[in-house]
Amino acid sequence: MDRVKERRGLTSDSALARLLGATQATVSNWRQGTRHPQPHYIEKMSNALGERAIVWALRIQAERDAKVDPTNSKVWLRWADEIGKSAAAILLVFGLAVYTPKASAFSGETPVLQNVGLYTLCEVVITITALRWELTR
Repeated sequence: MDRVKERRGLTSDSALARLLGATQATVSNWRQGTRHPQPHYIEKMSNALGERAIVWALRIQAERDAKVDPTNSKVWLRWADEIGKSAAAILLVFGLAVYTPKASAFSGETPVLQNVGLYTLCEVVITITALRWELTR
């Protein structure tokens, strides 16, 4: 919350509440730790910082569970890591599937990837890598 306030130049929690379309009491509950932001507020705050909402949601869930049982917090982060690894494996297979040589194998030219498939694959791999990095810092 403080990062959103700082980035947006807000000086109070009531100003943050107005930005998010929440009540002052709602933001106060988040600040005191008696409540956690609902997903649509998480999305608004993460968007205000240009960050991924899923990272915020996983961190909040890990924080919630850490108060009750620290082991659960580690489980959330481990699951996020497993999701990242699974997605990377799927993308590798997908990337191999979209490999389509433009040149004939008999023409002597070097085959190349289709630009769209390569761009999409790289974009998704970069996103997953960034997500895994953000979750572990």
